[in-house]
Amino acid sequence: MPKGLHQTRHFEVSQQLRSLVAELRGGDLPTKRELMQRFDASQATVDQAVNRLRREGLIYRPAGRRRLAIRQLQRPATLRVCLLRPDWPSAVFDHITATVVQHGSKLGWTFEHVTYRSMAEISLQEAAAGSSALVLLTTAEPIPSELNRVLCRPPMPVVVAQDSRPGLAANTVCNDDSQMCRVGVRHLQGLGHRRIGLVLPSCSTGPMQRAMRGWRQAMELAGEHELDELVVDAKTPHGHDSRDATYRAFDRCLAENRAGFTAVYVASSASALAVMRVLWERQVRVPEDMSVVSADGLSGECAYMCPPVTSVDTSSEEFGRAVATLIDEQVQDQKATDGTPLEPRSLWIDGHLNERRSTCSPKSIQ
Repeated sequence: MPKGLHQTRHFEVSQQLRSLVAELRGGDLPTKRELMQRFDASQATVDQAVNRLRREGLIYRPAGRRRLAIRQLQRPATLRVCLLRPDWPSAVFDHITATVVQHGSKLGWTFEHVTYRSMAEISLQEAAAGSSALVLLTTAEPIPSELNRVLCRPPMPVVVAQDSRPGLAANTVCNDDSQMCRVGVRHLQGLGHRRIGLVLPSCSTGPMQRAMRGWRQAMELAGEHELDELVVDAKTPHGHDSRDATYRAFDRCLAENRAGFTAVYVASSASALAVMRVLWERQVRVPEDMSVVSADGLSGECAYMCPPVTSVDTSSEEFGRAVATLIDEQVQDQKATDGTPLEPRSLWIDGHLNERRSTCSPKSIQ
């Protein structure tokens, strides 16, 4: 098993070099030979440490000069974090990365954004070269066995964001989609709705499977049965925009008049946009004819729909703080121990109801 990053000699030297750069506050960097003597390190180790700080922007080579210089007015980063995500557009991934960056920046972290096309091609060490920690955003694909093995004993602090699945022995931070769905459904039940539909961009992902479990729990607890007919699964293909798939699936559901529900819980705000458009085009009034609640998570989109949609939100501050907590725990553990990792932890972010103008009692009981 390879050493953890914090156990390597070049990481130790890079931390010493970072302290030296902070002390010098500008001017020329000592020569390579001077650094080798100061840190009692080989040329290869010093080269790796210098390259790490160059990537962080702490040192640079001025135009027309061979000697490296130290940037003035540059606050050294306390940690450099790689954000590794799929290379296709995703509002969910955008919000998660923005949340992590916002909180990490307060702690003095700097970030490198790296993308991948398929999880089969991921090499954590190559992706995070020059970084001290990594936040991984996964797709709905099965996690390759080799990647799963590395995540069990990662070479650096790693947090998997918004994914928790059987067999994944890694530190994870996730919105609790099951709890969020129960909150939304119970709100609708409190207004008098019984047949409450569930709209999913896809039921193949971990978060959406959790949402379905929460919906079923709330519906069955209220004595509702024959629930499958109330589920609209848009079956969004991997890497595609869920809005188009949800629009077509929900429109088809209403056209076939097979819904039989007076309210819907939509498991993502992107899909809620499609649902609201279908209802508008079919002249179904919200909330008079149908109530809508959406999971909004970290995005804040529901407040700007027409009418503003009641949503179940999570705290971006809490999500970012949870990621930082798990990274810091691993950093401190690698510094203090022989490299035996801590038992991985999963932190769940609960949602809270944000009531707006898209819900009311069904007409039959008003």
